[in-house]
Amino acid sequence: SWRKNVVWGTFMAGSAGVELYIGKGNDLRVQDYRPFEEHYKTAVRAIQFLKDHTHFQELEPSEDFANNAWTLLKAGQTYLLYLADGGSTDVHLPGGNYTVRWFDPRKGGDLQTGSKKSLVGGNSTTIGNPPNAKNEDWLCLIEKN
Repeated sequence: SWRKNVVWGTFMAGSAGVELYIGKGNDLRVQDYRPFEEHYKTAVRAIQFLKDHTHFQELEPSEDFANNAWTLLKAGQTYLLYLADGGSTDVHLPGGNYTVRWFDPRKGGDLQTGSKKSLVGGNSTTIGNPPNAKNEDWLCLIEKN
């Protein structure tokens, strides 16, 4: 829930960041941040991915690009789709050739190849499936060659 709805939901809406609020009136008394380690790691993975693989400041949210994916895009160049429940979706890219790579927001790591390595724009087409764990959340990065 934290990863999907807070971290990626926030970034995919075009926000510049997220903040962890510990709550329960104990903010000033928290001495041990280890219980929140996974929250911090999740946020760092997201930020590092965006820094390494996108020009985040140039991307804009789009509600119309894909049916079941939150989308950030720079039309005709870069498309970042977050599929919170995994699976695939159809897209309509402008003419041209595009590469398709996947990022695992649960574990991080290098970009991976799914069932499709490339797409040809101009028609509606499926982005294919992620490399594994098809029912988990994934980011699909589509870039014009």
